[in-house]
Amino acid sequence: MCVQPHTEIYWLPPEIHKMRLPTSWRRLWLIVSSLPRLGAQILRFWRQQEDCLYLNVYTKRISGEGEGEPMARLGCDPETEDPGSAGCADKLSPVIVFIHGGAFYTGTANSHIYGPDYLLREDVVLVTVQYRLGAIGFLAPGSEEVPGNAGLKDQAAALRWVRDNIRVFGGDPGRVTLVGHSAGGASVHYHTLSAVSRGLFHRAVHLSGCALNAWAFATPAAARARARRLADLLGCGRRCAADPDELVAFLRTKTPREIIHASYSVFQHQETAAGYIAPFVPTVDAVYMPSRNSSALHEAPFLRASPEEAMRGADYHPVPTLAGLNSEEGMVVLLPDIITDEMTPSPRNLELLDKDFERVVPVELDLQRGSEKSRLVASMIRQHYFAGKQIGSETVLNYVQIYSDIMFSIGIGRYIRALQAHSSQPTFVYYFSFDGKLSVIKKLVRSELPGVSHGDELGYLFPVEMMPAEDVRPWDIDMLVRDRWTRILANFAKYGSPSGPAFKTDPVLNTTWSPSTATAPTYLNIGAELTQHDGYPKIDAYYFWESVYRIAGRTLG
Repeated sequence: MCVQPHTEIYWLPPEIHKMRLPTSWRRLWLIVSSLPRLGAQILRFWRQQEDCLYLNVYTKRISGEGEGEPMARLGCDPETEDPGSAGCADKLSPVIVFIHGGAFYTGTANSHIYGPDYLLREDVVLVTVQYRLGAIGFLAPGSEEVPGNAGLKDQAAALRWVRDNIRVFGGDPGRVTLVGHSAGGASVHYHTLSAVSRGLFHRAVHLSGCALNAWAFATPAAARARARRLADLLGCGRRCAADPDELVAFLRTKTPREIIHASYSVFQHQETAAGYIAPFVPTVDAVYMPSRNSSALHEAPFLRASPEEAMRGADYHPVPTLAGLNSEEGMVVLLPDIITDEMTPSPRNLELLDKDFERVVPVELDLQRGSEKSRLVASMIRQHYFAGKQIGSETVLNYVQIYSDIMFSIGIGRYIRALQAHSSQPTFVYYFSFDGKLSVIKKLVRSELPGVSHGDELGYLFPVEMMPAEDVRPWDIDMLVRDRWTRILANFAKYGSPSGPAFKTDPVLNTTWSPSTATAPTYLNIGAELTQHDGYPKIDAYYFWESVYRIAGRTLG
């Protein structure tokens, strides 16, 4: 987690020293150090550092030592020629900027999780980005001083840096593909909705995440309520509830560690049972425009409307998009609890759910708990997923399937349909179903359940040091799936199409991939083979939840 320096200017943007972050790179040095590590395990996010706003740049263009030599290897003379000149432009590689996931409250861009080895084989430049997280990055108490979305603005600052400097690393600032996983995928969606990010990237990839996932957005009212709950947990009572500026002043007296640990208790069980992950997430920050006399030093508003409204608004700038999900995203709920290290779901939680199934009714349906409609919706969900079976250790897969849908597939399904309705750019849809030896999350939870968990596809995109060792041989199908997956993303970054121009002769892909449209929806199933299918992934689940929303008096899409 990124934690802003705790000083008298705690809530102001951090000072950027010229010695640490030059505004431009006229000459090139060989830099071999990576950004500070946040601990050896992805789940141990209490081991934090305040100095965290870094990015990594990985490129094959840097080779050899000494100032200027790498650009000379590109056919450019750094003494006489600007890296952005015509003589250098045709030597540049497409750029992939990757935004990590972690529910906007944990995660890192370190190479021990997101190593560059696989993607660099495809002749791209890879940039991985860190940003402020949790309450430090997404607190929005209703104050002009802290309007929210600081973490998204960190990402936008990284994109501006890439635009201004990536040529020196052999990257093409005119071919920047923004890729995000989970909350990172939601972040990518937000950047398409913000005027702040317009023109900074040219293609978008969403790996199991978008802003229409219920956990990825908080209304301004919800964001204020969560901020007040945080302050109350830390000991600030009525004065913080009444005045957001008092709340900010109070939080200034607390250490980052106190704020972070209090954040764990902001959500109540009803919210977590309904698929909400972290309390501090993106919100509409335009409602907190600073007044003429305000001394607030934050940037322009990042988001002017909810994601649904913003996709119909003037700030939306659609780009070619690749989006999809895994077969059993909800398996991620089996990860050990990040605080207690106990396995989840515990027998106790399963027993509670069996006795009180209203816990899984989505909060966004706004149904009064215990009401006839809430009980009806709970009964529908239980019958659909459990078909009369008792909830317990024998039906964990059914439990997983609920969270696959309410946390991921429904929101992503809504997003794909919204793209088809509001975007003039091509949309490519995938469904990752290959369950193999490089599946990251399944290895961590030691799950024997069938299916591909949320996060499993990352093992086929990045070498992950922390993953338990597995005997993967060069001729295993896993290696072919890895090569296909990286080729798909690299082709999309290079050409705007995952098939690429030579798909008929490409021994790795050897398939064409058509865009998905409202009149001809289609998706590519990435399994042991690549197969194209008509329709949408998880269509039966989508139809079921459409009926649930209809009964609740809401529309799903």
